[in-house]
This record gives sequence, C-alpha cells and structure tokens, in this order.
Amino acid sequence: MKFSSKVLAVLTSTFGLFSINFAVSLPAIASVTCESGTISNYSNGSLASCILGQDTTVQVSGLSSPPASSRIVIASKGTNISQAQEKLDLELLARAITAFLQSDRYLTESESLVSIKKDGFDLNFQVQTKTLAESDGKFRSEITFIQPGGKTKLYTLVICDGKQVWIYKSELQQYAIISYAAFKEELLFIGLSSLVFLEAPENTRKLIVQSKSSSEIVQEFGLANDSGLQEEKRTIDGEEFSAYNYTHAKDGFTLSGLVQPATATLKQMQMGGNSDGLNILVTEKIIQRTANPTINAETFKFLPPPGAKKVKSLSISPF
Repeated sequence: MKFSSKVLAVLTSTFGLFSINFAVSLPAIASVTCESGTISNYSNGSLASCILGQDTTVQVSGLSSPPASSRIVIASKGTNISQAQEKLDLELLARAITAFLQSDRYLTESESLVSIKKDGFDLNFQVQTKTLAESDGKFRSEITFIQPGGKTKLYTLVICDGKQVWIYKSELQQYAIISYAAFKEELLFIGLSSLVFLEAPENTRKLIVQSKSSSEIVQEFGLANDSGLQEEKRTIDGEEFSAYNYTHAKDGFTLSGLVQPATATLKQMQMGGNSDGLNILVTEKIIQRTANPTINAETFKFLPPPGAKKVKSLSISPF
C-alpha cells in the first residue's frame, strides 16, 4: 500500500469514530465578514480576496474543486487572504517532504480546529497539542480540548512506547492501558502532522532523506503521477504559500498541506471528507516543530500520579 494511502486509511477509520460518537446540534457558521471596500471577486462571483472584519474560520475552495475538497484557513481579524490555481511544483513538494522527514524525532506544538456538519447544523471545537513523536512509533502527547465558548479546557496525556498506549485524563483522575492498534482510531487527536510522521515507515523516511531526486522523493511518499494531487497559491497577510491537496479517489477524503515556499516548511495540515452523512474537517496549524528534542528513559513511560485510578478503557474525545 502506498504511504499516502496508508495514512488516509488511518484517518478514514478515525472519521468513522467521529460519526458514531458526535451529536451534531449547533447552528451553522455565518458567512465570511470582510471589511468594507476590500472585497475582490472572481468572474463567477466567488471570493478572490478580502481583509477579514472579524476573527474567522475561513473555508475556501479552488474554482475547479468540489465541495468535498474545500479547505479551512485559521485566520484572525485583519488577515488578507487570496487563492489561485497553479501548475504543480513537484520540486517544492519534494523539498517539503524531505524537510518534514529529515529527523527521526520531532516535538510539535499545534492548534487544531475540528468542524463537524450535518443538515444545517455544526459543531466546532479546538484542540491544542504538544506531541513528541519518534519514527519507531513512540510518542508522548499533551492534548487540551477547548469546548465551544472557550471556557472549558479538558487535559489528556497520552504516552506510547511503540506497543502499548497509556491514556490519562486529569479531570477524572483515571488512566487506561490499551494496545497501539486499539488506539489508532483516536490517533487524529495527537495532531495530523504527528500522525502522518508516525505512519511513515522508517525505511521510507531514510530513502526520502537520502534521495537527491525530486521525482523519486514524491514517488516514495506515494504521490507521484496521481491525478488526485493539485496545487494552488494562497496569500495570507501578504505572505505567499503553496497549498498541496491530495484527494483519495476511492473514499473522497482530501489531505492538504500548506507550505512556505522559501523554507519548504509545512505550516498547516488539513483532512476533510464525509463519513456516515457527517461532513468532517480537521485543520491543524503548526505553531512550532522542533527536530531532535531532548528525551530520557522516562519520556515514553507513564507513572500514575498519586490517587489516579486504573480503568478498563478511556476515550480521548470529550463528547
């Protein structure tokens, strides 16, 4: 199985879990609010660019893209956004893939927005993560859920030694131990970028890092000569980014990456699609990603805090 298809298979499983566990009951988000006199439209009437009038989660689509491949940009008031379709730049994509897999260990701090919609209603919540991941499947993730309104924060610690996973929820003073295979359905919560990194086989990572050929790098990553791969340019606050969007032909799920061209650095990842009638969109904004963070013998081990009770199972989801 191609590496890219393997990642989508894991994400598809996670999306299936969403469709079972989430009750969608909040009203839909209002349309984008732009400051007066800053709106520029394409000939078909769709938004080309504007300066945002309030803090907004902006959903944007390429002119030739179906609704299923819409993307979300996490933006603040005063942000200037625009987008344009571009010819695929495989050299930049190869540089970004190589940079993403350069080290065998990363510490990633990020903020994610999860949007779930159905029949005119939607549910949105934020997730803050700090995940240390190794290419051998080990990780330590601090996950904070911010519920609608931003008033309630729920903290979860997840540690994996490559074989088993410890889940600890501080507000319950409870922890559970499960296998890595059983935890895969909730891997999404450690952050999209960390999930993709963990799913990259170590031999594939090494081949990509050592290769000098752009076509070979993209091929090893599983995206070469695939009609499901597209690129567009986006301008946010005057800075240009390249957005690579890959749509899985079978399931219709879209995986996107926002790359800074000058540094070939991944700044944002997104996964979107439909599962059991739910339109689910997960957008991760990478705040900081540090290669080769310091670890010790206790990094991937869980020591129960005083008073913590072991239970049979725990779900990371707060819903």
